[in-house]
Amino acid sequence: MLSILIGEQPDIFKAVLDFYCPKGKAFLDITYGHGKLWTSIDPERYDVLATNDVNPESLAHNHFRIGELPDHFDKNKYDAIIYDPPYKYNKSSYILFGQKDDRDWRPRTTLWQPKDQVKSAGALNVVAPILLGPEGTLIVKIMDTRLEGKLILNDKIIIDNLTNFTLFDRVVYIRNLVGIFRQKKVAQTAHGFYLIFKRRELLRGLMNL
Repeated sequence: MLSILIGEQPDIFKAVLDFYCPKGKAFLDITYGHGKLWTSIDPERYDVLATNDVNPESLAHNHFRIGELPDHFDKNKYDAIIYDPPYKYNKSSYILFGQKDDRDWRPRTTLWQPKDQVKSAGALNVVAPILLGPEGTLIVKIMDTRLEGKLILNDKIIIDNLTNFTLFDRVVYIRNLVGIFRQKKVAQTAHGFYLIFKRRELLRGLMNL
């Protein structure tokens, strides 16, 4: 597996799954959207593909917020959880975090802000260990971005807030079509990351083998 992959998103995602989850059979995608990432995946390869997206207009089968997931999905079952949060700010997006006792439990749109990225990753940090199997993998797809001219390192936000996990590996992906260069003073962001996380206790065991 190369550390930098160039191609279309479904093909890159397939390469990531083939390498990091070759024997995985139970997957939970909690930010499924319209399922574009999965279009290169053989549907018969996995026994289970559970899909969730807080956006009620998503093609996902379920529409729960992150804090609600343990109430609706099997615990300690999934070989991998897929998390692909929004990365652009001041854009309309659905709230992804929250607990089941939150009075405002209904999905609602908001202008996505860095603080939402932090809260969402924090909620995932609590929920993912409950849902993942003993050797489960957490896969996060993310890009860095700019907000009002300031560089926002979304990958660092994710890493810093997943304290129940250790970053096991990082793959850089580059889109084939990056468009016309429009930035006059700063570099154009044409790459993103697949962050591969393992439970802290599992990683310690692997390192001791």
